[in-house]
Parts: sequence; C-alpha cells; structure tokens
Amino acid sequence: MKIKLSILTISLIFCVIIIISTEDLFTKKVRIGKQVWMEHNLNVRKFRNGDIIKRARSKAEWEEAMKNQEPAWCYFNNKKRYDHTFTGKLYNWYAVADSRGLAPAGWRVANSEDWSQLVKFLGSDVAAEQIRAREGWESFDECTNESGFTAIPGGYRDHSGHFSSVKELGYWWTSKRSIYSYSGIDADAIYMDYESDVINIRLDSGSGLAVRCIKED
Repeated sequence: MKIKLSILTISLIFCVIIIISTEDLFTKKVRIGKQVWMEHNLNVRKFRNGDIIKRARSKAEWEEAMKNQEPAWCYFNNKKRYDHTFTGKLYNWYAVADSRGLAPAGWRVANSEDWSQLVKFLGSDVAAEQIRAREGWESFDECTNESGFTAIPGGYRDHSGHFSSVKELGYWWTSKRSIYSYSGIDADAIYMDYESDVINIRLDSGSGLAVRCIKED
C-alpha cells in the first residue's frame, strides 16, 4: 500500500524537524556541581519575546548602536564561519541588559556570582584549565576541559568596531552592571586566556562579547 503525502503534510513535518533542531540547540547543557550551564555560547538573533536584535556589520553600525545604547550582535570579523567554530555570536551589553530577555526561556545570562561559584567548585587553582576547550586555543597547554564547559577563545569586538584576539582570548558578558561606572566602562565581564585564571573585569558597554547562559532555578 502506497502512502501519498500532501504538500501540507510534508511542510508540517519539515517545520517540526526545524523546531526540534532549534530546541536541541538550546538544550545542549552540562551539569557542573549544582549548576547547569549551556554547553555552548549563546547564538540567538531574537529576544525571548520574538523581537529581532539588530545585526551590526560595519564599524559605523556598531558605533551607532553604542551611541544610541541599542542592542546589537555580530559574527567575529563579520564572518559566519565563526558562528559555531569559535564564538556563537558577539553581543553588546545593551542586548544582554534588555528587558525583553536575551536568554531563551528557562535560561538566564550568567552573572559574576555564577562564574565565581563555578570556579570555586572546580578548585580555584585549576578551574580555568578544566573550563577551557581542548581545541581552538592558540596554545593547548593546560586545556583539559574536564568539566565539559568548553570555553572557546572567541575574541571580542571593541566599542569602535575593531575585532581582535580570536583563538587567544575568551570574553563573556555577565548580567551585572558595574557600580563603579566611569569613562564608559560600566559592565562586568569575564576574561580568560590560555594560561590565566578566570578573571572578572569591566568593559565598555559597546564592546562585543560572547554570552554563556545558566539554567534558571
């Protein structure tokens, strides 16, 4: 007996496959101690409510977004091949702080305390080497990724739109706005290179950094 599928049925099946694939992308996770982290950097184009986040390709577009305090994202070096290989997407802090919610439902952007808890659980002296991915870094010394966190050195984009340090440095926004705001340096971020500890720093809100999410309680 032959089964004929209508165009509508085929279309519905195709849509379900896409939805499942997208859901799977968001639910790849790793448990470390009592925390559940995304196993990858955030890679969304829309806020939780469905509103589209502006993509800023040129330096002028990136600077304009900073000037207007407008949420924006980009690929490293504006090349889509970095989308999965290294960074996910790079976001300015206005995207992180937007009330529409950058993280998918059930998740939130990790804050400084989340990162501190991660480091403490893994052991402060050896946490960074257990967090760093075994591939992607310029040097693979002390990159075991035993935790499964898979920190990738995705580099960053500065407030004027220049890209730098892919394969060398990893930066991630936290959801915390610094109380020591001055000279445009007003948001907390996490910094890591191939041999350093996990360090909390402050960066311009207009910088473009990766984002890692943690499961909501």
